[in-house]
Amino acid sequence: MDVEPRPGLRVPEGWRPCPQPERHWLRGASLFDGDPAGLAQLRDDTDRGGRRAWWDLDPRSPQTWHLVCLYEGLESGLTAPLPAGLRRCTRETWREAARGARHGRVVIGPDDRVRVVCR
Repeated sequence: MDVEPRPGLRVPEGWRPCPQPERHWLRGASLFDGDPAGLAQLRDDTDRGGRRAWWDLDPRSPQTWHLVCLYEGLESGLTAPLPAGLRRCTRETWREAARGARHGRVVIGPDDRVRVVCR
């Protein structure tokens, strides 16, 4: 995801902003029962290696599920309601080249991949 710097940045006298577009890599996802503001995050099932997690959904449920995608370097995620009739959402992570840690978590970069698929 690309993020453009926001206007209106306050800088010290004699300085000026030098906007630099930033690239943010998908680092994870969470699933919520309803709007994420309600804090009803669903617990996922995870494989033994911890690289694959999934949520099994009832396709007949009238509930609206919301997916929240989390991006490296951003404080908030992006959310969207999922279409009705889905059976499963899966999150897979490949960490081929760890780039170190930032704020206690592994940094995801262009060589590392996270994929989220809902069907």
